Amino acid sequence: MFQRRLIVPAISMAVAAQVSAQALEEMTVEVVVVTAERVEKSILDVSTTTNVLNSEFIERENLRELNQIANFIPNMLIQEQAVGGQSFTIRGIGNEDGEQKLGSFFNGLNVTDRNFSGQFLHDIERVEVLKGPQPTAFGSFAVNGAVNVVSKKANLEKFEASVGAGYGSFNEVRFEGMINVPVTDWLALRFAGFSADRDGYSENLSGEDLNARLGTNLRFTASAEYERFSGDFIVAYEDNDGPGIGFNSQYYREDGGVAGPSSPVDFGPTDTTIDRQISIYQLKTAFQVTDNISINYNGYYNDGELYEYFDADGAPIQLDERDYNYNSEFKGHELFLRWDSDRISAFVGYNDLENTSQYPNYTLYTDFRYFVARDVADALFVAPTGYADLSDDRTYPGNYPLQDLRQQTAQYTLNNPATINPLTGDPVLGGLDTLVEFSFPEAVNDTTGFFASVDFQVTDDLTLNLGVRDEETEFNGNPDDSAEPLWKVGANYSLTDEFSLYYTYAEGRTPPLNTIVISDVERETVFSHDVGFYWVTGQFQLQAAYFNFDYENLVVQVTDSQTGLGTTANAEATNVSGFELQGDYTFNEMLGAYASFGSNDAKYGATTDEGFVADYAGNNFRYSPEFTYSLGARFTWEDLYAVLSYTYMDDVYFEPSNDPDSRQEAYGLLNLSVEYKLTDKIRLGLYGKNILDESYLIDAGNFGGNDGQPTLIEGTPASWVGTINYAF
Repeated sequence: MFQRRLIVPAISMAVAAQVSAQALEEMTVEVVVVTAERVEKSILDVSTTTNVLNSEFIERENLRELNQIANFIPNMLIQEQAVGGQSFTIRGIGNEDGEQKLGSFFNGLNVTDRNFSGQFLHDIERVEVLKGPQPTAFGSFAVNGAVNVVSKKANLEKFEASVGAGYGSFNEVRFEGMINVPVTDWLALRFAGFSADRDGYSENLSGEDLNARLGTNLRFTASAEYERFSGDFIVAYEDNDGPGIGFNSQYYREDGGVAGPSSPVDFGPTDTTIDRQISIYQLKTAFQVTDNISINYNGYYNDGELYEYFDADGAPIQLDERDYNYNSEFKGHELFLRWDSDRISAFVGYNDLENTSQYPNYTLYTDFRYFVARDVADALFVAPTGYADLSDDRTYPGNYPLQDLRQQTAQYTLNNPATINPLTGDPVLGGLDTLVEFSFPEAVNDTTGFFASVDFQVTDDLTLNLGVRDEETEFNGNPDDSAEPLWKVGANYSLTDEFSLYYTYAEGRTPPLNTIVISDVERETVFSHDVGFYWVTGQFQLQAAYFNFDYENLVVQVTDSQTGLGTTANAEATNVSGFELQGDYTFNEMLGAYASFGSNDAKYGATTDEGFVADYAGNNFRYSPEFTYSLGARFTWEDLYAVLSYTYMDDVYFEPSNDPDSRQEAYGLLNLSVEYKLTDKIRLGLYGKNILDESYLIDAGNFGGNDGQPTLIEGTPASWVGTINYAF
């Protein structure tokens, strides 16, 4: 087998600052293991750009939601409007067509679905973020990268238990607990739970405050190790029920003004809600047949239900309100054979996944008095300029009075509800009524394939990697005729025991859903190159990467303002490049620091489909700031531990049209974590997010933007939570 290096686990930016500098230099600590290439390796041996946050870092920064992780990962953004609506962007590529390009995985198994992608983070071993396509390790779902959340296994060595509680801003109440019981010398059980109940932080003038977070996550893990067999059985359940998303209309305002990020919301008589329940079942096993050969089997089943009622126009009038149910189910299996020798480590495997999803109902509601008034306003103010409406899917000439027209049409609509339909002369009745109601048929994606990877140690310092995955997909029984094998090639060269260089080339391709449903839309493909290094010593850790990739046939989407349905088209090939840096340094037993930096140059190519209503050529990618960075300082004194961190994001557009009303200017957030060890068993904590109360947006445009009246979603203002934990 390959010799694994012993390195400090702070490559994930979380060195234990309590240890003295001399001790850091002398200690031979546990191997930093990642599963970036499906086989557990030291991070110094991988040829994939991988950012890792370990359990200590997650706890010290009090990260409980997935979107908070992205603040510390270069060139990554996770926009989490709600528990059932995560939007992932990595190196500029997100979900322009509604299909996720960053694969989501829990313990290495697929959760790439709006129901399953986000859970509360508690009792977590580490979070791995893999950059670039990951065809060998994670398949076609990881088109341009993957985020893998790894939960803690049950510990066979000792009994552990802890309970905790917290109270904070917006009347947040939280509880958490864990108990780990070794049953025999080969079997242990672990139970962990986390619950949070936080009022909304966006003020609603006519109802319950919005953008709350409520939910309970429970997890059971059984871990076994017996002679040549090891296995983990994991069950996770989360239930969320809250008041909904605070879509805030920018121009539909009774005071005649223009909303900013922290302006109060007014939903009128509308009560919004989000209700989600998910269950995840996982079985992971490994059997060591001989000293060189092992067999792994993984099976999983995910089931989720989501209901949402939301106010799409974000205004006191009931112009555009919607509700829907979304149900999804994953059934998957993996079987692979591993072989290890002095120079070669290889695996070959088979996978199958059946992904079933459905919107059994989707309904749009309106008050026809305002619906007709909006059409009249568009005819009076917008039509004379040559446009039918002011959708933020479009691009407009630089001198076009877009914002003035939006203000005029909004105020006309608010103040002139129609009583007579000007086209028919019929009276228009007031009150909420159904505009359109429909359902989407059940969608069944069946994916099967073979994958293989081999590491060949050419010399003691040089290792080459070659991987391939060949998958076939059927959508509702229709086969994908465009499937081709996806390749990954890498090299890792160790200059010293502490410093390694790597290069990787990888291919990615989107699942064929749009290709099958809409025959004139071609599948997106990516051809990616990374070159970088990992440098790890007792006190100092640094990693950097330069990436460059060609993205072909990017699918862009615009929404028909009348039907709410999307129209898609391909864009020309786009080249994206950038640089990433992440590091950590422990000065002495009292002080430490960490930092990350990411730069990204991503712009759309021209639309290739003639007649498509939008052309975004030269525009910045949505959710893709030119650069981001984070800085953190650690301080330890006796039983007191503190972390002060700052995260910064450059200007970001929320729509591919680069609409001026869908843009967030650069901003930074200051955070503070303080922990005090009161006794050997009791720990007190105080955690502050955005402590300077920076006002910012996490999204803009949204459904209202499709109608020409963008809505805003406020980012979390200053918030604090105090906690107490007792370890048995």
